[in-house]
Amino acid sequence: MATTPSAAKTIASVRVATSIFFLLFGEYKLVGPGFAHGGFQGYLHEYITISAVTYYRPVLSGLILPHAVFFAYLVGVIEIFVGVSLLLGLWVRLSSVLGIFFLLAFMSAYLSALSWADLTYVLPATAFGYVFIALIARFLLHEHISPVRWLGIVLITAGVGFVAGGPESSSTKKTSGTESALSTTGTRP
Repeated sequence: MATTPSAAKTIASVRVATSIFFLLFGEYKLVGPGFAHGGFQGYLHEYITISAVTYYRPVLSGLILPHAVFFAYLVGVIEIFVGVSLLLGLWVRLSSVLGIFFLLAFMSAYLSALSWADLTYVLPATAFGYVFIALIARFLLHEHISPVRWLGIVLITAGVGFVAGGPESSSTKKTSGTESALSTTGTRP
């Protein structure tokens, strides 16, 4: 299948933008001590306790949490590998498979976020993707974006800001027995 020069340029631009994303997050995990030595463990413990999917809990609590520092650095190294591979165009298929694995893990975390926060709070956070895509299209690919589309981007941004300023969860959200017992004593699990 032959690709046109503009399609090849678009694919390369998306590949480079994705590589920058992975490099930034991998660098944060490897260089800063906050993630591997404390942040990851705290996040995992809270995630397992509150919102992890049932089939995911034994893996997280039995395998990942006891070796959290190792896995935190491993995630950082894999993210750097994926970022460098995509940036240089080396091992693109392998890094794409690893990237898909990370996206599946993200999707699992995203679905669990929907279990403790309202859709009206979680979903707008993903709306910033429209803004980033438009900015990449305009400034990297030099595409023309009409004023009506820019207006739409401004409205999306304003809507995200408006919703993010609201409550995280409504009072109709179901809580577990542990959460409701702990919330009456003023502590969080």
